[in-house]
Amino acid sequence: MLKKLILVTVIIGAFLAGALKVSSSHDTAHDILPKVIYSQGNETL
Repeated sequence: MLKKLILVTVIIGAFLAGALKVSSSHDTAHDILPKVIYSQGNETL
């Protein structure tokens, strides 16, 4: 359980880092990040 939680956190962190690198403005980053977290959360559930 704990290992899976850590793995999910690492995956989300990688997505967030990628989203931040891809997006040039902070506005788009704030729009993308919550969607990424939400979609990842739904997949794990």
